[in-house]
Amino acid sequence: MKKTFDVDVWDCKVNLITTKESYVKFAKEDPVADCLCAFDGRDALIFINLSEFESLKSSSLWRSVSHESNHAAMSILDNLGVSMDGDNQEALCYTQDYIFACCYEIISKELDKAK
Repeated sequence: MKKTFDVDVWDCKVNLITTKESYVKFAKEDPVADCLCAFDGRDALIFINLSEFESLKSSSLWRSVSHESNHAAMSILDNLGVSMDGDNQEALCYTQDYIFACCYEIISKELDKAK
């Protein structure tokens, strides 16, 4: 499954992909890991291979989603020249939080359908 959502405040998108087949179709290559984040200079891609989390605790999935959401947020902000350091964390925190929340909603719906 592939879903795209806007990060309006930064005028970009995040493509969330949750199956290896959808990743290959979108990226035209095999993923190098079961969870990853890529950036094309404007938009981010988060790949979470849900099938690899079936036998693990749900916290493992959500930690991975949070981790990749942070990579996506950092890539977006870095591309825009937004400063991120110990004294300037809010843009990163709010962007990561927004991306994670969008991913959470999409993945939760997908997991509910699979039940």
